[in-house]
Amino acid sequence: YKGVMAPNFAKKGLRIEKLDMSENSGRSVKYSLLLTLVVENHEWLQGEVAISVRGQFGIEEKSILLSELDNKKSDADRFRFRYFQNINGKMVLPDGFEPREIMVVAQSSGGKQRLEKGFDWSLNGG
Repeated sequence: YKGVMAPNFAKKGLRIEKLDMSENSGRSVKYSLLLTLVVENHEWLQGEVAISVRGQFGIEEKSILLSELDNKKSDADRFRFRYFQNINGKMVLPDGFEPREIMVVAQSSGGKQRLEKGFDWSLNGG
């Protein structure tokens, strides 16, 4: 919160702040991604964020788009916010897939800013 409201202390622009995941049931996982915007003039920011899960499928390394794991999501989710936005949902992992990492790519409209951030696969208590 301090980084958003007191931008002198933080790098300006779009930030992929954090990703929380918790086991829902079986192969189902709840997730919550927090995007923030650090600016002095508090303008609206819009764009798209794409999420994929990387891991092992048998002996093969595989990357699966969130849209394949969460039927309520498209390949890229649109965002529009001034200060922050949460992107929430539930993904179902296919049998035999062992996740290792989640990749988040956020792109502002007009191509002004593009961020990539990887998160180790880590589930919080459900």
